[in-house]
Amino acid sequence: MNWDAVGSLAELLGAAGVIVSLLYLSYQIRTNTKTIKAESSNNTLLGWSDFNFELSKHPNSVEIDRLWRSDSSWDDFSHEQQVILGFVCRGIVERFDAEFALYEAGILKQEVWEKHRVYCNSFVCLPAVATWWESEKEQPLCSDSFLRELDGASKHNALTAGSLSERKMTLNT
Repeated sequence: MNWDAVGSLAELLGAAGVIVSLLYLSYQIRTNTKTIKAESSNNTLLGWSDFNFELSKHPNSVEIDRLWRSDSSWDDFSHEQQVILGFVCRGIVERFDAEFALYEAGILKQEVWEKHRVYCNSFVCLPAVATWWESEKEQPLCSDSFLRELDGASKHNALTAGSLSERKMTLNT
C-alpha cells in the first residue's frame, strides 16, 4: 500500500467522523430544544400556580376576587384599593407579555399560549379591569406586538361570568 492510498483513507475516515459528529450535534440540539420548550411551559404554569397561591394569602384577596365579578366596576373600589389592584393587574398582564415573548421566540408551546391569550384578553375585558386597562395599555410597559396580539384574541365567556366565589356558587346550584 502506498502513502497516497493511506492519505486518501485517512481523509475518508476524517470526513466520516465529521458527518457522524454533525449528526450527533443535530440530535443534541433537537433534544435540547425540546427540553427548553418543556421547561418553559412547566415554568410558566408553575409561575401562575405560585402567583395564585401568593394572591390567596394577600390581605386583600377578597377585594382582588371582586375584579372578576361581572357586576364590578373600577369605581366600586376606593383609591387605595385601586392602587393595590392596579399593581395586581399590571403583574398579571406583564406575566402574559413575558409569555408572549417566549411564544414569539418559539420557546413556549402554541397550545399554552393560545389558551393564555384568550384568558388574558378575557381578563382585560372584565368590567372592573377594562377601565384600568384602557389607561394602562397606553403606558410604555407592554410590547406593541403583545398589544396587537390581544386585539385579535377572543374572549372566554366563563371567565367573565364572575369571581371565583360566584363561579363556585353557580357550579353548586
